Amino acid sequence: MHKYLKYSAFVCVLFYACNNELKNSQETKACTVNLLNSNQLKYAKLFSFAENKFLKVVYVYDDESREDTIGVYYLLKDSSCRLNTKKNNYIFNSPLQKIVSLSCVYSLMLTELNQIDKLVGIENIDYYNNPDIIYKYKQGELTELAKGPKLDLEKTIQLKPQIVFDFGMQKPEFDSKLRNLEIEQVFVFDHLEKHPLARAEWIKFFAFFTNAEHLADSIFQKTEEKYLAYKNIASQQQNKPLVLTEVKTGELWYVPGGKSGMATLLQDAGAKYAWSENEKSGSLPLGFEEVISKSQQADFWINLAFIQTKKDLINQDKRYADFKAFQKSNLFNNTLHLNSSGYSDYWESGIVYPDKILSDLIQIFHPALQDSIQAELNYYKKVPE
Repeated sequence: MHKYLKYSAFVCVLFYACNNELKNSQETKACTVNLLNSNQLKYAKLFSFAENKFLKVVYVYDDESREDTIGVYYLLKDSSCRLNTKKNNYIFNSPLQKIVSLSCVYSLMLTELNQIDKLVGIENIDYYNNPDIIYKYKQGELTELAKGPKLDLEKTIQLKPQIVFDFGMQKPEFDSKLRNLEIEQVFVFDHLEKHPLARAEWIKFFAFFTNAEHLADSIFQKTEEKYLAYKNIASQQQNKPLVLTEVKTGELWYVPGGKSGMATLLQDAGAKYAWSENEKSGSLPLGFEEVISKSQQADFWINLAFIQTKKDLINQDKRYADFKAFQKSNLFNNTLHLNSSGYSDYWESGIVYPDKILSDLIQIFHPALQDSIQAELNYYKKVPE
């Protein structure tokens, strides 16, 4: 009889466990049924959306094949939904209320979506040109979390954010510590996109987390329309000047790959680029001789890091004087607007609004088109003597 009671108890526990697992599985299936692509992306390749009446799902990928997801993020509209979590699956109640942003680009996108009130932490205020963020920081309403190379874990925990938007540079143990405290990291790979408009389209990514999809669609549509209009104006030019970019870092000269966003901007601005046939989207580490052999006769030279004058350039390397663009004083740097720490707004609002960068480049390469563009320079200025 004793053995029978033990056996009966075991069967009851097993039945309860199996029944509970079946119930959870059925609830999961019910919550994820009829997921539909809720927003057609036109340029971005490294994330996608799906949605039904119970939840929204965001998928993030590490390459354009979309074979593997880096993260799958479920945003619950119905808090009664129960999901079976797997590795790299994250669950949030939507919309989010407390957000940490580890990039000035993400913070600007959230600001443009009228979500700045949800921001509680940022990486380093030195990188910011955004006046709304700077004001909020000075009011003591934003905590700086990464003044040095590492994120301050203790300060992050004290903020109790629901989410940390990150570009994937933190160590795995940092991620696990946050997860144990129910703080999730969301990886943002906008910087790996190949087209300037693809990167700008990530504003829709942040909108999906904050229920601001309609505003994001409107903002991006206007950006796209302006960008394509400028591109069309430049396409009518027969003369396409050769353009060189960047300066040496140490012994190497990192130029944009032929499939990079910068190479696309040059092409769309009606310019030629010596490495346009290259298939890489990242930077190409080249020696000085290789660069001068292909671009010594470049008509324009842009994006000269922190260079302020031609004298600064020569002080770094006297060989720079051998370039035609230097001799013709056709040097333009994206340093028109710098914050008090010396960081350019080009790397902040220029990422969100690439039409403004394109507008600048067209006016630099094709001065006769200034009346057609009808815009002031946003980021660039001519480098003086």
